[in-house]
Amino acid sequence: MSDVIVIKAYSDTVKKSFGSSMSQGRFMREVFKASGYDRFPSSSDEDYAKKICNGSKPITDDMIAGFPKPYWIEELADYFVKHIDKKKVPTLANAFKIADKSIDIDCICKALAAQFFGLVEVGGADHTADDIVASSYRKLRDGADIKTVIAAPYHSGDRAWIVNGQRSRHYNRGFYEKFDHVWLIRNDGKVPWRDRRLVCLTKESQSIKTNVYEIDVPDTDPGETAEVIIQVDARGNENTFTSTWKMEDSSGNDCFPSEKWLFEFTVTVANKSRESMEA
Repeated sequence: MSDVIVIKAYSDTVKKSFGSSMSQGRFMREVFKASGYDRFPSSSDEDYAKKICNGSKPITDDMIAGFPKPYWIEELADYFVKHIDKKKVPTLANAFKIADKSIDIDCICKALAAQFFGLVEVGGADHTADDIVASSYRKLRDGADIKTVIAAPYHSGDRAWIVNGQRSRHYNRGFYEKFDHVWLIRNDGKVPWRDRRLVCLTKESQSIKTNVYEIDVPDTDPGETAEVIIQVDARGNENTFTSTWKMEDSSGNDCFPSEKWLFEFTVTVANKSRESMEA
């Protein structure tokens, strides 16, 4: 797959992964039904559904309005889980540039569902949508909430991901320990990052201290990764503290308003001296 995708390429790839053969019309009608769309009630509607599947007919504005909101990502994913042949999952993953040795079928099915709704948004046919299957899979595998996977950024086509993921999101530290927190932030979208910065949203509530509460993000082109480092002081209160940050553009706009978790990390602070004495 390329950086963009059309509904025919998506449908052909997903349909081939099913355990049993299915016509284009039936496939698309059942996908619509699993998505909460109830206007293809019978097989008599399969001709139009087939044309949506092969890209010769669009998903009209009225049809788009017929899908329940928020989109039924989990319900459609459940449909895919039931129909995709597990033996074909590696081939399916490879088609969408997912190279993990072990593929989480729940995550890839949710990523496929998110992609379908991205294609619905652009109206199907020959309209291209961003190919988000691989990036969505990574986010879900790393613990992201499914509701954030197709969250709209402030700038169309903008997308970010933390390359070092879970490894950098939680720390266990003793009183007054100091350490570096590193974000490796990949520009996963199409928008060059210029004059951006990270801003802490929890300065007053997190107890832990950082050496800065605003820090510049290096200019980063699509496909590149920026490194941002801050120093953290655990301080002397026992608890688990979450430090939440956002990325702002040069005008102060929150670049990813629906992804508040994206740049956050947690620190569990404990009195290690007392623990040592009790041991």
